[in-house]
Amino acid sequence: MAKKCYLAARNLSGGHVTIYAEYSHARKIKRLPTEVRIPQAQWDNHSRTVIGTGAKSHNKKALDVLETLSAKVQELYLANGCVYPTCAQLTKSLEMRSIELQVEADELPLTEVLTNWMKTKEDWAASTRRNFNTVLHNIEDFEKAHKTTWYLSSLQTEDIRLWQQWLKTAKRGKEQQGYNDQTLHKRVRLLRQFLRQHPAPGVNLADEGAKALHAVMQTTPFVLAQDDLDAIEALPFGLHSRLDKIRDLLVLQAFCGLRWSDLRRLNSRFVTGNFINMPMKKSGAKASRVHIPIFHQARAVLNKYTINGVLSLPAISEQKFNDGIKEVCQQVESLHEEHTQDYRLRGQALERTKLKWEFVTSHTLRRTFITECLNKGFALKEVMSWSGHRTFLAFQKYVGITEQREDSIAEHHERWKAGKQKSAPSSSAPVLAAVEAMLNGNSSFEVRQGLEHLLKQYAGSMQP
Repeated sequence: MAKKCYLAARNLSGGHVTIYAEYSHARKIKRLPTEVRIPQAQWDNHSRTVIGTGAKSHNKKALDVLETLSAKVQELYLANGCVYPTCAQLTKSLEMRSIELQVEADELPLTEVLTNWMKTKEDWAASTRRNFNTVLHNIEDFEKAHKTTWYLSSLQTEDIRLWQQWLKTAKRGKEQQGYNDQTLHKRVRLLRQFLRQHPAPGVNLADEGAKALHAVMQTTPFVLAQDDLDAIEALPFGLHSRLDKIRDLLVLQAFCGLRWSDLRRLNSRFVTGNFINMPMKKSGAKASRVHIPIFHQARAVLNKYTINGVLSLPAISEQKFNDGIKEVCQQVESLHEEHTQDYRLRGQALERTKLKWEFVTSHTLRRTFITECLNKGFALKEVMSWSGHRTFLAFQKYVGITEQREDSIAEHHERWKAGKQKSAPSSSAPVLAAVEAMLNGNSSFEVRQGLEHLLKQYAGSMQP
């Protein structure tokens, strides 16, 4: 390609020459002006570069044009099945590109459209804005690496596919590695969200190329059981040692259900009497506020780190916390049992087996809180208010299974027999009142105990 495309000095006049980027094929030449005109003495015909005063800027200008020409020739070469294009084909392709560039000159680059769109979203949570800013930087970095600019009018599905592949392989950050599948999935999802608001004619969002190329594993939630939590609380760590602090934060999160981003913000002003009362950071301007009862286990941790009325929890990064809780959980015998987790990948149902402690992360503790509260009989509506979930669809992803009850078979048999017995018709009003109280979390212990009996009566009265 280097021999086919080159810089040349032409049009000698008055001791000056004009520099062109040229493509030579089949005894014909296609020239592109670089707008560089220099004294003839400044042109080095051997290296085909400008020398002397102003050489750096002149060479950059000329080489940019040469690079554009070479890229177009390479594109046509591949399109022709590894056959070099004729000068006529190259001229036609360059003319079409010139028209596209003129259209693009009249519209804003996609990055500017995205930036302006983001400015209109005043109610976004801080995390959402950070994520979209990252997408913006990802596009800018891709454009810089590929010397291109995205415009909505010319963006193609293939561009998004190439962008994904580049994000997967490009080295970045402290680890100098590409994005993992889950992070990449999030970036593509946010770009698609923007393109639904600002469609690109050449991008079909239903096309596989415009979707995440790397599937994200959808798993059933793993949670800690009550016995696991009791064992973790009983571990004999030295007071205020590293693992003691991590264990305390683990227990606190498992018994209050806060996200890690909210737990690290927890201080005295958010603790009011027997409740934690704070706005969730993730909800941003939408400001979902949670009112979480402080259970005894959580109260013990809060008291431990409250001095002179000021709560100061241990400061630790999420990564170190996640690493640390695995160290803590490894010291619990029951968490060395194998656990098989179901998951779905690209629509296929699969499973994986690991030791239980290997599944534990900070988010496991939030799921544990929700699952244990439901296991203890708290109302669904009540637990959702504590966790801050506004929809059942999002909430149900946090509910796991902590135990397989040995008495479930006998209990089912008893309920089955009871269902076959016809009881005398009775008023359903007490039953409905009890159910409503149960759902709202306002029932007494006696009502909860009697609810099963009332439901059996109601079921019997409804039989023909």
